[in-house]
Amino acid sequence: GARSLSGLMNQQAQITGGGAGASAGGNGFREGQGDGFTWNQNDDEVEFRFPVAANTKAKYVKVNFGKSTLKVTVAGQTLLNGQLGG
Repeated sequence: GARSLSGLMNQQAQITGGGAGASAGGNGFREGQGDGFTWNQNDDEVEFRFPVAANTKAKYVKVNFGKSTLKVTVAGQTLLNGQLGG
């Protein structure tokens, strides 16, 4: 089923003892790991990184960013599908 991305981030933060973000520096930058991905964010953007095969072409990567959802698919395999929070 769909998982809340903010919930995943907060869950990881609780596991790592990081409070509302997995880790946070004095500059407000936060980062952490989810199920098969890493993420980081600052005041302006959020970045997700997924391990994929070295020969993966951009045409196989699909990112569907909706008003309240995010889905990332690579070569037909869903890597992330969840509700956005905040």
